[in-house]
Amino acid sequence: MKQFLLYSFRLVLIVSLSLASVYEEGDTISVEHQNVIFEQFFGYDEDGEIKLADYIGKVLWIEMSATWCAPCWETIPEIDDLVLNWIENPNVASFVSLEDLVWAPPFPTCTEWGNAGTASIPIIVDGGNDDDGTDYIADWFISDVGGSPAYASYVFIDHTMTVRHKIANNDFSVELANQWIGEMLNNLDVKETQVNLPDIFYLHENYPNPFNASTTIEYDLKENGDIKLSVFDLSGREVDVIRENYQIIGTHTVAWETSDVPSGVYFFRLSSGKFVQTRKAVLLK
Repeated sequence: MKQFLLYSFRLVLIVSLSLASVYEEGDTISVEHQNVIFEQFFGYDEDGEIKLADYIGKVLWIEMSATWCAPCWETIPEIDDLVLNWIENPNVASFVSLEDLVWAPPFPTCTEWGNAGTASIPIIVDGGNDDDGTDYIADWFISDVGGSPAYASYVFIDHTMTVRHKIANNDFSVELANQWIGEMLNNLDVKETQVNLPDIFYLHENYPNPFNASTTIEYDLKENGDIKLSVFDLSGREVDVIRENYQIIGTHTVAWETSDVPSGVYFFRLSSGKFVQTRKAVLLK
């Protein structure tokens, strides 16, 4: 009876949530949610803090569990296997989001949960930094299963903070997780050797300049976001859009091919949010 009441409480909590904060596969996590701070109580940085923004530029997978969830406890060996499979890869990160409702035994404590698995994966206490406890990370990934809301047990997020996969505990396997992580790594647009990330937006001068046929443009982004890199002529007419998409923090390069563009003076303009910068270029043919 007691266990039934626990699950009933959980169901009431789910139904009461605002669906506006639910992320489906293909959705990018908002900057606000990326910066919600969670307490880390177990792992390689005990008593530290974790936020999703810490993992920008990496492939991230999260297991969402609860101290009162017996099926979740049974998956600890599988989680250990998955962690150890990718522990040597600096572009793969993971953590466990553990809800602790402070139930009495026989439910394990958070510390017992942590001691049961590898110390290589950090564990956070779900609940966020709101005093009213409404920012539960698990609540962001509820799915509609058979007409009823249900929690995802595992979420896989790519380097752009886009949700790529959500899966329930019953459907999870280490083999499938390895496949998804490998696929996301193949799409990773970050150089493993890049250590120092830019702290400003900056459009560098193209090179060569003046140029013939083709020139290279380099720019720095201090945060993730939508960008547009355009080319204008002296009259202010937009003659080309080189890039217009969502990009992650870092230094990016792109070539501008001018086979169909006449000689003249042109201006490259990079915009991202409130940032706008322009550079002059000379095309000689």
